[in-house]
Amino acid sequence: GWVLRRIDGDEGSNRGRNLMVGFHDTDDDAIRGGISRAWKISKESEYAGAYEFKLKGRPFLAGGVDTVAARQMVLGMCEELERARGYLLSNTYTLSARQGSQSSLVFKIPSIGQDEYGRGGRSSTYLGISLNSGDDIRLIPAPGEPLDFVARDEIGRGIAETWPRGVQKEGMYGESYEWKLRGYPWLADGTDTVDARLLVGRIIGIMQSLGFELMPKIDCSGKLADLSFMMFRRPPTALRTLPPPPVLCLSLHTYDRVRLTCTDTRVVEEVSSRVRASLGPPHLPVDVVESSRWYGRALEFKISGWPFHGMMCSQTALAAGLVILTMIDALRELGWELKASLDVSGKCLGGGGVVLLTVVYCPFPSLFFAPQWDA
Repeated sequence: GWVLRRIDGDEGSNRGRNLMVGFHDTDDDAIRGGISRAWKISKESEYAGAYEFKLKGRPFLAGGVDTVAARQMVLGMCEELERARGYLLSNTYTLSARQGSQSSLVFKIPSIGQDEYGRGGRSSTYLGISLNSGDDIRLIPAPGEPLDFVARDEIGRGIAETWPRGVQKEGMYGESYEWKLRGYPWLADGTDTVDARLLVGRIIGIMQSLGFELMPKIDCSGKLADLSFMMFRRPPTALRTLPPPPVLCLSLHTYDRVRLTCTDTRVVEEVSSRVRASLGPPHLPVDVVESSRWYGRALEFKISGWPFHGMMCSQTALAAGLVILTMIDALRELGWELKASLDVSGKCLGGGGVVLLTVVYCPFPSLFFAPQWDA
């Protein structure tokens, strides 16, 4: 579900009403308006003290161009909640361990004085970017809104300059604009995994330079092959800035590798010594780095043991968390702000042995950072 908090009065500390809505439960007219702009509602009813919209078809397991409409529905709901109620997406969580579970979204009304977030006046612009089918990037406008041709052209230029294998074809796909890449960046291995993360970082930087802020990621599909949906919002007062800011990526691989890369390669060299120092005393009880090397366009650290193994005990989980948090703190001290944790590699199924067993392999999310002064 989604948790919305309506603040009554001018003071942020005043108690308000909590409203739980979701992809399954809602009683807010703004939600109804956002849904109906992109998807048909088959029926409405009370449901266990909440209000349920049953949607036609299966939007969260959609295929083909319906995947675009399903994401437009999410954009439409967020846009309507801001326009009509003043709510902004604040955070997202996964509250279910079931395979294919979608995100739960937390909305809030921003503090008084943040005029760009207030109701009334000019509306904010919402755009979505989805990574699909192992090799697709789609730029998705809010339902009923025209495609942003400036964003399309800038992203297209960024793809051509960042992804070494190039583009197979591009053009409209439903209501979205799609680039089909050569190779499979979202199912990559080897050094292509580095280039895939650089590509996502480049897109984030381009959108920031166009005045868009990256909202919390949304998992709105139950299909294993679908990755995080990136939603961007441009306040009415936002200005374009050039050149795009650098975007840094911290990613975890196999059981014991950490890779650091950036759309500006000079940044990796500038921050590497501080990040390396954070992985030993006094920040950690012992030095956890076995070795380091350049891996493609990334600096890679090999960590002692298998801290990122999927079948970990509580002590290993604690050690892995300490390693990640220590690196995040080091980057923050250097002026880098964590912007998003995104799924850039697709999930896959595995199995084998005498007993029939299906295992879902879920690659680690990648952490993306931008300079704090560009936030």
